[in-house]
Amino acid sequence: MIFVDEFGVHLAMTRTHARAPRGERAAVCEKFERGTKLSAISALGLRGVCASMVIEGSVDQDVFDHYVESFLVPHLRAGDLVMLDNIRFHYSQRAISVIEAAGASVEHLPAYSPDFNPIEGCISKIKAILRMLKAETEQALLKALAFALDQVTASDIRGWFRHCGYST
Repeated sequence: MIFVDEFGVHLAMTRTHARAPRGERAAVCEKFERGTKLSAISALGLRGVCASMVIEGSVDQDVFDHYVESFLVPHLRAGDLVMLDNIRFHYSQRAISVIEAAGASVEHLPAYSPDFNPIEGCISKIKAILRMLKAETEQALLKALAFALDQVTASDIRGWFRHCGYST
């Protein structure tokens, strides 16, 4: 099973909690400059994180179709099951036919069911690392994103799959 999802990142990603001595208020100075919004699309299977793509702006059907053709399909094996959530462009006939031509099949998760999607745990870990690294330039953000993707371990992946009820 290969789960595909997209997520946004920007320069203003910082931690939302801080610590302070008892009785004192935690104060953190952060610059709030979002910069350019980047969107990432990744795939997650028991073989690891693969087929990651980053673009400036938002994902739409044309971007998703390009991702499937150029990034996802080269990583698919015959018999793979590609799981997509219910965003409208995940129903693109072009993307589905390209996946099926590669010998894989496509299923859509039930609506509003992130609990069945292990890549949500992966995205959470990636965003936590990005908040910790506090990239200040777009180039640094791209490097931080690559670093965060490399931090996803096989143990993490098995845990996310088990948490969602899938056997590993």
